[in-house]
Amino acid sequence: MNVFMRASRIRLRFTTNKGKLPTEDMWDLPLVVLRKMANDINRLLKKDDDLFAVPVPGEDVGNLRLKILMEIIEQRESDKSASVLLEQTAQRRKLLRELIAKKKLDKLGDSELDVLEKELESL
Repeated sequence: MNVFMRASRIRLRFTTNKGKLPTEDMWDLPLVVLRKMANDINRLLKKDDDLFAVPVPGEDVGNLRLKILMEIIEQRESDKSASVLLEQTAQRRKLLRELIAKKKLDKLGDSELDVLEKELESL
C-alpha cells in the first residue's frame, strides 16, 4: 500500500514547532525543516542497536513517517532542479533573442546609405 494512503488511513500527524500537522501539510514546510525532522526520526529509530530487541509498537509509524518525509524531500528537490533548469533555459533564450536582434541591427547598419534611404522612402 502507498505510504501516503497508509498515512491518511491512520490519520498520521507530524509533531512540529507549529504543533501537530497532517501529512499533506508537510509539503509546505521548508526543506531544511523536513531534513531535520527526517534526521531526528532516523536517530530515534536507530537508537536501539540490539539485534534481539522486541520491536516497539510505534516503530512502524516512525518508519512510515520517515518514508513519507524522504519521498517529500526527494520530490521537492526534483521540482527545485526542474525549476532551476527552466529558469536557465529562459535566460538562455532571452540572451539569444538579444544577440539575434543585435546581429540584425549590425547587419542593417552595414548597409549602404542609399539602400537604407530607399527602404525608408518605400515605407
